[in-house]
Amino acid sequence: MDWGINVKIIHVGTAQTDPGNIISPQFNRVKALMGIGGGATVTYIQSDGCNMLIDTGFENEMDSSDENKMRNHNRLQFELAQSGLTPESIDGVLITHAHRDHYGNLDMFKHANWYCLKGTRDTYPAFIGKKMTEVAEGEKLCQGTKLLHTPGHVEGHASLLYTNAAENFTIAIAGDAIIDLAWLNSPHYYHCNGDFYSKAHMVESQERLLRSAALIIPGHGSPFWVRRSSGKQQLNE
Repeated sequence: MDWGINVKIIHVGTAQTDPGNIISPQFNRVKALMGIGGGATVTYIQSDGCNMLIDTGFENEMDSSDENKMRNHNRLQFELAQSGLTPESIDGVLITHAHRDHYGNLDMFKHANWYCLKGTRDTYPAFIGKKMTEVAEGEKLCQGTKLLHTPGHVEGHASLLYTNAAENFTIAIAGDAIIDLAWLNSPHYYHCNGDFYSKAHMVESQERLLRSAALIIPGHGSPFWVRRSSGKQQLNE
C-alpha cells in the first residue's frame, strides 16, 4: 500500500477532564501540577508545497499570565523545530473552534493565513476574528483536504479530512468533535464548556468522522485507528 501521508503530530494534546471523573477545579489543578495542561493536539499537513497547521494548542488556558504565554510559545517553537519548521514557514492555520486551548498560540503565526468555519468569526476575540478567513463545508484548504462542519461540542465546530495522493487512505483531524478515544468509548459525554451545543449533533458528527476516515486524530490525545468489522465501526483501544 502506498501510504504517502504528509501528516505529522507536532504536539499531542492532553485532557484535563476524563470520563467518569468528578469535574472540579481541584482535580484540574492536580493534573496541571503533574504537567497535564489540557492543551489541544497540533497537527501539521504538508501538501503540494503548502504548510498548514490545524489548531495551535495552548496549555493551562485559564492561566492568562505572560509567563504562561511565553512557556506555550517556547514549547511550540521547539516542537515545530523537531520537524524542521518555524512559525514563519507555516502558510495557513485552521482553528477548529474558538476555545483558547486550540487557538492560544495563534499569534505566533502572523505571516500565515488564519482560517475558521464560515459564520464563526465573531466567536473569536476581536483581534483574532478580524484576521480570520471564513471557509465553508466542503472547501479545500490545501491539496487532498476537505473541511467538514462537525457541530456538537460547539455549534460552529470544524474538522478536516486529509486524503493521500493515492486516494486510498483518509485521516480525520477531528478537533473536539472527538476529544479522545477514552471519551469516545465512554458512555459519558463532555459537556462542561458553557457553549456546548448538542449531544445529538455531537454523536452525529462523530459517526460521520468515523465513517469517513481510517485514522482519527482527536482534539486531545494520540491518533487511533477506526476498525471496521461486519459492517460495524469498532475502535482499537
